[in-house]
Amino acid sequence: MSDVHAKNILLIIDPQNDFHTKDVNNKHATLSVTNSENDATNIVKLINSGKFNEIHVSLDTHTENHIGHSGFYVKGHVPFGFYNDSVNAKKRDDIPDNYLEKYNELHIAKRGGNYQMWPDHCINKTDGHKIYKSIQDELNKSKNVKYHIKGQNELTEMYSIFSATVDPADIFEQIDQKSPPVNKNSDYDRVKGVDSYEEAINSENLETTMNDGLIEHLLGNGNTVYVCGQAKSHCVADSIIDLLNAIKQRGLSGNVVLVDDASSPVLLPGEINGNSKLMEGAQERINEAATAASDNNSRYKTQHTDAILSLSFGNMPGGKKREKSRKLKDKKNKKMTKTKNKKMTKTKNKKMTKTKKGTKTRGRR
Repeated sequence: MSDVHAKNILLIIDPQNDFHTKDVNNKHATLSVTNSENDATNIVKLINSGKFNEIHVSLDTHTENHIGHSGFYVKGHVPFGFYNDSVNAKKRDDIPDNYLEKYNELHIAKRGGNYQMWPDHCINKTDGHKIYKSIQDELNKSKNVKYHIKGQNELTEMYSIFSATVDPADIFEQIDQKSPPVNKNSDYDRVKGVDSYEEAINSENLETTMNDGLIEHLLGNGNTVYVCGQAKSHCVADSIIDLLNAIKQRGLSGNVVLVDDASSPVLLPGEINGNSKLMEGAQERINEAATAASDNNSRYKTQHTDAILSLSFGNMPGGKKREKSRKLKDKKNKKMTKTKNKKMTKTKNKKMTKTKKGTKTRGRR
């Protein structure tokens, strides 16, 4: 049963330059997602709508030596492809024997396919890591925004904001070796996140286990979590699946909505927009998790941006109060604009009058 204090929460997954189309403001884009510029337009609309009690933003954050990048391997890899023994047999000397083999086995078990090799992307403190400009500009105007970093642990992929695809500790247990210690001295609170992008890039989060605290915060009290961002086939899908699994496993009362036109899948070479093989697999896993979360799939649905924007404030948690506040703000802005226009018109008229007088005087001379 939904609580009277239920919230609407916007969860924006990895809205970073490297996942967006190159343009005048974004010259990096090493892993551009087709249609991402249109997704960004809709994300801006969602942020600007004022319909959300909280906004949470995840940031894919890597080093050159991440397992999905060439720096992890002595031999390197092709720009876009899949793991295979013949290409990647020569790993770094500091990686235990059989690590990649076990990693790939567990990856297949969880995601249904070999792990992927990517062009270097979202390297911390680079332009590619920054949030896409139009989205960041709108976030800067908003309150109650939290930023969460993920993917800093070089030994595993972390598509989901909540957990790693494969927990390195599970691999080290299988190969009977001690897992490298995770830095527990970091000031970063992975449940609360941080208040700004600047704080995020100076934070460290090497944790790979399920972020139960953040999930409980988002899905507690009958909250509805609206998920958007990039890419739908990977980080968005895995985040949604973690949320749906939590509803089932821990009896959480929240709901999950995928904003379908504010997220797009990764396309393999030769694929066209709207036909992603990777998304087909992701959708099957989402459907399975949604069915498990509730018998009639009532806890998960997809919606378009316009449908969400058309919802009246009064029908959303805390909406009446925010509607009143927004109307007062709009009224104030209109009044300020009207006053400003009057002043500009008055100043312009004075200048025109002064110019006319000066012209007449010069004419008499």
